Amino acid sequence: MYPTISISEFLSRAEKSALNLLDVRGPQGFAASHLPQAQSKPYADILTWSKDLDSNQDYYVICAIGQTSAKACDFLASQGFKVTNIEGGMAALDSSSDLG
Repeated sequence: MYPTISISEFLSRAEKSALNLLDVRGPQGFAASHLPQAQSKPYADILTWSKDLDSNQDYYVICAIGQTSAKACDFLASQGFKVTNIEGGMAALDSSSDLG
């Protein structure tokens, strides 16, 4: 299993140190909006790009609403990666009045 955090908790952690953020939405979703530190890693290509991840690093995973990132976390955790799902995804950022 893997931990889940809110977007506000992620942003708080990101203010304190550089974090590895994987955005698993498709190219159009990523192009429309993304957090500055995010790396575009489409879920459809997870078998390819996951081979390049460092098993010694911690990764935060985000998508549109949290469902695809949860699936990505399931897979990545099963491969031995340390991952944290950002619940609610980008929609939580968009709907949060205290985050901008």
